[in-house]
Amino acid sequence: MFYSYRTCSHSWKENVKIFEKFHYNSSKILISHIDLTTTTIKILKDFLKDYSERQFRVFCLLFKYNSPVDFGSEQIQEAVQIEKRFTNFIQNISSTPILDFSDKISPKDLDFMNWLLKQQQSIMEFLSDDFDTPKVIDTLLQITSRYYNDSKLHPLTLSMILSIYTDSLSTLGVEFQVTLTFFEKKKKNNINI
Repeated sequence: MFYSYRTCSHSWKENVKIFEKFHYNSSKILISHIDLTTTTIKILKDFLKDYSERQFRVFCLLFKYNSPVDFGSEQIQEAVQIEKRFTNFIQNISSTPILDFSDKISPKDLDFMNWLLKQQQSIMEFLSDDFDTPKVIDTLLQITSRYYNDSKLHPLTLSMILSIYTDSLSTLGVEFQVTLTFFEKKKKNNINI
């Protein structure tokens, strides 16, 4: 059964729930047809013993739900590195002190926000296109790279990045606890410190 986002009248969040249910049921069906040998069980146990749940989830997201999974060490290390990038990125943004929302938004920030909206649209299209999680992961990594390549960004841009990033990962089952730090500019003798 093929389900297309473009041909239904559900909201995007309802579609994600439908895809999650479809993905879960498809995985259950595929697993019921797999011959779980002692080697396969040992590989899974070793993986879960050596790596976190979040790393395992990221590893699974590197493959489409209907494609074979390769438990090779290169793929596992790639998942571990991606999970570390996600963690560092979210910690970096959420620990950036947000000093002032009253500053005008620069053209660079507007450009970044427009680009972010296009990335968010791409993520929704990838999820509606047969739940293509590898492309979603690639898009999130592109957001990470662009953030690190740009210099100081407006607080609204930072909150938008964080929102799109954590919402996308949460939709895929990869949860992060995020707290933004807000500081007010302190004035002493009319000098900003």
